[in-house]
Amino acid sequence: MEVGLLEPTSDLETETECIGESYRLHRLIARFAEGTLGDEIGPAREAVEKAVVDQTERISQSGNVWIARAWQTHLHHLADLSCLHPSRMAARLCNLYADLLQLQGHLAVSMQYTDQAIEMCRNLLDESDEVAVESSSNKGFLLTAVGNLV
Repeated sequence: MEVGLLEPTSDLETETECIGESYRLHRLIARFAEGTLGDEIGPAREAVEKAVVDQTERISQSGNVWIARAWQTHLHHLADLSCLHPSRMAARLCNLYADLLQLQGHLAVSMQYTDQAIEMCRNLLDESDEVAVESSSNKGFLLTAVGNLV
């Protein structure tokens, strides 16, 4: 990855070959999660969010959403922290996490993160922005899924 925040634990040569393998979180993510960077956290948060968004997109596109389980706890924590600092990337992170949860069948929790992403989009983005459209689309899929379960 560009910033090296998620590192494959295997000895495979390329990142794409590592889909399905475990990933080790870089110490910067651990520090971010612990909140130890103080005022310097802004640029670090943005780099972490970008790395996590990129990896979550790769996992979603792989078709095997369960490979995220090894670091999903960290993703959950980062999504929660991102909601405290609304931005386009934070909305994207919440939306991707919600999508991953939805694909895993965790509809109620997915709805919460989708709603947070939508709220950030309403406050920060134009309704035609890609993140806003994806968030609204995810909300529609969730409402349909919940309606089909009742």
